[in-house]
Amino acid sequence: IVDSSVKYNSKLLKDNINSLIIRYPFIKVITIGYSVLGVLFIVSRFGTGPKEVFYCGTTHANEWITSTLLMTFLENMCVAYNR
Repeated sequence: IVDSSVKYNSKLLKDNINSLIIRYPFIKVITIGYSVLGVLFIVSRFGTGPKEVFYCGTTHANEWITSTLLMTFLENMCVAYNR
């Protein structure tokens, strides 16, 4: 679903998240706010247990590569979790 060969943007992120939710319905996604430009801040979550891990990307405006990295990681985790 996630194509790491293209430059990421917020529209592609939303499309990928929606596609991942359809394929992996155990993913929970919530909006936690908006940027000054009106772009959603989202959190995706899956799994249960006593330990929690937080991964954050695109902390600064032009760090699109970290979004691609995290989305690829999320998809790989979903594949592994679904086996």
